[in-house]
Amino acid sequence: MFNDKGEIIGVVSVGYLLVSLQQRIEPYLIFLLCIALGVALLNGLLSNYAYKRFKTTLLGFEPEEMSRLFSELDATLSTIKEGVVSIDSHSRVRIFNTRAAQILGVKPEKVLNKPLSEVLPRSELNQLLSTHSAENDIDLLLNGVHIVANRQPIVVDGKTIGAVSSFRPKNEINELTKQLSQTKQYAELLRSQTHEYRNKLNTISGLLHLERIDKVQELIGQESDHYQQLISQLHQNIQEPLVAGLLLGKIERARELGLELKIEEGSQLSPYLTIFRLRT
Repeated sequence: MFNDKGEIIGVVSVGYLLVSLQQRIEPYLIFLLCIALGVALLNGLLSNYAYKRFKTTLLGFEPEEMSRLFSELDATLSTIKEGVVSIDSHSRVRIFNTRAAQILGVKPEKVLNKPLSEVLPRSELNQLLSTHSAENDIDLLLNGVHIVANRQPIVVDGKTIGAVSSFRPKNEINELTKQLSQTKQYAELLRSQTHEYRNKLNTISGLLHLERIDKVQELIGQESDHYQQLISQLHQNIQEPLVAGLLLGKIERARELGLELKIEEGSQLSPYLTIFRLRT
């Protein structure tokens, strides 16, 4: 207490008994503890729900697994020989791999998240969003490049959320087809020769059992003379090794079938060989 002059003239003290104060706080303390426990329980339930919802959104993967899968997908798309383009449900470009950029002559960083109609105006990939049907081995002309493409809608939980297309230049497909055809012809030639030589070996085996050594020598001599004469004729008259090899195979195939293959005198393939060399 102070007087008019600011001097201390007394002291006033007010207090509560400790027991009385505790009695006043205890009812509120229990209430506050109940609220804290309720908030903690609610927070746990909400966190568990959010975690399950987040994991469902990630298709059951953990965030670390999603990161690893994304890295693997990016590496895969960068190394495959096919161009890959995908769009979302709004026809925006979501994937445009390096090979697709090389084939179509565009830069991937300039097309991502752009409308498909701006990136590839002649592409009809967005039609799969409404048709929901796949298309295989279709011929297309995009950015002046002939390609062979496969298209597939992206479906999640029965709902089409996008579409993806993989493609290769048509000339590469034609080259692979030609190589496969040549491989098949070579395999057929080997099969034909194997069958014929098996028959000859059986004949030689029979003659040896009959002790007809003279006939064995005669058969081997005829076979050797035949091949030497045939190879010599082909080498002298046909300068293109591919054509000579093809004719040799056809002649052997004709012999296997009991036929005689004759080549017309004066026949030529000069114009066709020029085109063939340019293509190969």
